[in-house]
Amino acid sequence: MTIYRSINALAETTNGLYKTEGVYGPDVTGWDGVDELELATLSWVHWFNHERLHGHCADVPPAEFETNWREANMRATLSIPQSASRGPGGTSHPHDQAGEPV
Repeated sequence: MTIYRSINALAETTNGLYKTEGVYGPDVTGWDGVDELELATLSWVHWFNHERLHGHCADVPPAEFETNWREANMRATLSIPQSASRGPGGTSHPHDQAGEPV
């Protein structure tokens, strides 16, 4: 149950941040309609994921951090010797050939 509270808290924080910066922020002069607000929302989400520098992510945007992390893990995974794997066909799969956990 605690995990759901944490996820909800994160969602509420992001929602509040969006409303403060994107909808009611100091640079906002009002919206002519729903379409304009929707475009502004898309712009804010793009900025939030691709341009905003995040201190926890070594001051790089979250999307860039995730891409770098994925590439580093892919290289690490590919560098594991095949002889160390246990699964069929030389793969390191969490299930044996019968589909049961190893």
